[in-house]
Amino acid sequence: MENQISFEELNLSKTSLDAISKKGFKVASEVQAKVIPIIFEQKCDVIGIAQTGTGKTGAFGLPLIDMIRTNNRLPQAIILAPTRELALQVTSELEMFSGKKELNILTVYGGASMSNQIRALKRGIDIVVGTPGRVLDLLKRGDLELKEVKHFILDEADEMLKMGFIEDIEYILASSAKKRRVYLFSATMPDRIKQLSKKYMENQIIIEVKKKQEINKLIEQSFCRAKQSEKFEALSKIIDVEDFFYGIIFCRTKMDVDKVTSLLKKSGHEVDCIHGDIPQVKREKILNRFKTLKLNILVATDVAARGIDVENLSHVINYSLPEDVETYTHRIGRTGRAGNKGKAISLVSPSEMRRISQIESSLKNTIAPLKLPSQKEIREHNSKKILVEIDGIVESIDTSLHLAIADQLLAKHDPAKVISALLHKIDSKSEKNNNLRFDEEDERSKTKTWEKDRNIANDFNSNRGNRNRNVASKGNERVFIAKGKMDKMDKNSLIGFIQRETGIKLGKVKDVKVCDKFSFLTLNSKEANEVVSAFESKARGRRPVAEIAQR
Repeated sequence: MENQISFEELNLSKTSLDAISKKGFKVASEVQAKVIPIIFEQKCDVIGIAQTGTGKTGAFGLPLIDMIRTNNRLPQAIILAPTRELALQVTSELEMFSGKKELNILTVYGGASMSNQIRALKRGIDIVVGTPGRVLDLLKRGDLELKEVKHFILDEADEMLKMGFIEDIEYILASSAKKRRVYLFSATMPDRIKQLSKKYMENQIIIEVKKKQEINKLIEQSFCRAKQSEKFEALSKIIDVEDFFYGIIFCRTKMDVDKVTSLLKKSGHEVDCIHGDIPQVKREKILNRFKTLKLNILVATDVAARGIDVENLSHVINYSLPEDVETYTHRIGRTGRAGNKGKAISLVSPSEMRRISQIESSLKNTIAPLKLPSQKEIREHNSKKILVEIDGIVESIDTSLHLAIADQLLAKHDPAKVISALLHKIDSKSEKNNNLRFDEEDERSKTKTWEKDRNIANDFNSNRGNRNRNVASKGNERVFIAKGKMDKMDKNSLIGFIQRETGIKLGKVKDVKVCDKFSFLTLNSKEANEVVSAFESKARGRRPVAEIAQR
């Protein structure tokens, strides 16, 4: 936009201007500069054709906040969004824009407690932000009334159409107040959306904003040419050769998402997926595990990933290229944030090569071809990883358990050959595990891993020496916890985790030992048994996180 407009020129309230200023915003985006004055006038409905990232939440949110009277019992505005993540993102931005103005904003979506949402509605709400399905449910139950709604916003209308919400939206529009303004925002205008606008919008004005396609220079873009049947092998090599991989893999269909996720799990990766068929409760758990690095890989469709905001992603992989440049830039823009470098790699079949050229032409940017690592390079990389892991083991655990065996081996053989033989055994076992095909469910697989870790830990604990046995004999118990350094635990965070999860304020905690996948600590017998019982009550048929360690 050639002539930039400051927020002060848009007749916003001082409260809103103060809130915007605190966030460091001074100049309005193009869609904000064009839409805000029209909404303030209240003379016509608005169709905003704008891509994600153009500032449209501020375009409808800022004037909305200034115009709404507080402390009404019934909502004066409703905002529909296609996904739970986007609805929460819109709510977060509205709360930021409202500053010191005390607005009651409620987010409603499937999978969350409906009774809590109903109680909030009864207390009085100014703005409702929600997904069409849950809004419709509340409406039909009579718990949500729209007769006082003066502002009706449809955000990402084309995505709601793709997800099959159009009939729900029509019902909600027909149930709202007749004298209300409708603001419809969409990246595209398919015929079905045009029909909707003609039916429910009056005296409409169309504002079209084209987002400038700019790519963060911190993102290293590349593509790897691979037939469809070769893509998973290429993906595996890309992941295996990286020192650190924390990323999202985008697929076009739900079927591809499930297939890629299943194959990655069988290869031993910490991975899960989200798409339209994943229940909301499970979806929230998966996203929480990904955001807290319990998972390092998330496989997703574009629609399911809308509104997900995760910092510090190292990689974005396009398992299938998207249909348009906007989606490509939106995908890869999830890495290379906060001054960190990121990698965006596209797996491109021969039929998709033309699209790479189109993306390069549109972005005026070259996407470099990527050469996959050879088996030799992968082996060398794995050798370095093993070296780092062994260094960590030597420094962090009591190695006295195996000293007798070590002495026997070294008495017979050259030390270098002994180490080489052990590494060969590790490699062979790893290779065998990678080739296994598991039919069991993921939870059963995790249980086996947990049991293995627990047995190793108990064996380790039973050989710690007289110090621990003496402690245990004085009315104390050694407690095993299935959390360790890989869960970002140290001594303090481990104790905090136990207290938070059990609600038990721990007294004197002795001899804390944090290993990679598990930890030990010594508590007095009463506290130890209370902690174990609390975790057992949470286990729901699975192995509990805590156990009294075997002596």
